[in-house]
Amino acid sequence: MITVIIPTYNADAYIMQTIQSVINQTHENWFMIIVDDHSTDDTWKVISDFCKIDSRISAIRLEENFGRPARPRNIGVMQAKTSWIAFLDADDIWHPEKLEIQLKEAEKGGFDLICSKMKDFIGEPPILSVGDLSKKFKIYDFSFLTLILKNKIPTSSVLIRKEILVKFGGFNEDVHYKAIEDYDLWLRLAAAGYRIGKCNLLLLRYRILANSISRNKKQHSKKVMWLIYVVLKSERPALMLFYPFFVISYIVLSIYYRVIARSL
Repeated sequence: MITVIIPTYNADAYIMQTIQSVINQTHENWFMIIVDDHSTDDTWKVISDFCKIDSRISAIRLEENFGRPARPRNIGVMQAKTSWIAFLDADDIWHPEKLEIQLKEAEKGGFDLICSKMKDFIGEPPILSVGDLSKKFKIYDFSFLTLILKNKIPTSSVLIRKEILVKFGGFNEDVHYKAIEDYDLWLRLAAAGYRIGKCNLLLLRYRILANSISRNKKQHSKKVMWLIYVVLKSERPALMLFYPFFVISYIVLSIYYRVIARSL
């Protein structure tokens, strides 16, 4: 069983497509918990309508706005009753075979966390169909050093064991970790030796929005540089000498993936 956790805020324009991409999954053994960060538009109405027509979907509405996805995700994790958790942001879209492929590969390969490739889109999402994926794919293992060079884990593509999330206390809710709380968690998991894998299939489409949290590149880059410093100091102090190298590598790889490759 898998619990899909969707944090949302003022997403009435596109959350229907996001929820539908879960309903369309070939793996049907899932529950969905949508945690609404006190939306002021019609998001709660849209969510409530889905809850009425599909018993696998439930929703929680926060009494006041928290302002970032860390707390809604953590609340969803604590409410989940399954051994596996999948995260999906309220504006992203899954390929129909996403859960089926990842669960199979995670259990077969003994992964604690498994993610996939993603590709950006603007406007209407592309049509994704069962059978349009290449079945010849690989699973790559990520180490701490791999991730400190570049965050290659799209959060909306993650399938992870719940017990690990609980052990680590989920995502850091401190305001200083806004937009980097996911990267912080992945680095801490990798530093602790948990097995992290990524399949080279395009299972996630990431919607580009003008108000996306991480769209301010300069501010986001500063936060990432700060996080790399903090994590190195706490988890791998012997590597602090190489901090400038890690910073330069992160910048170069970020430019490559966003400007040249156009995917992650």
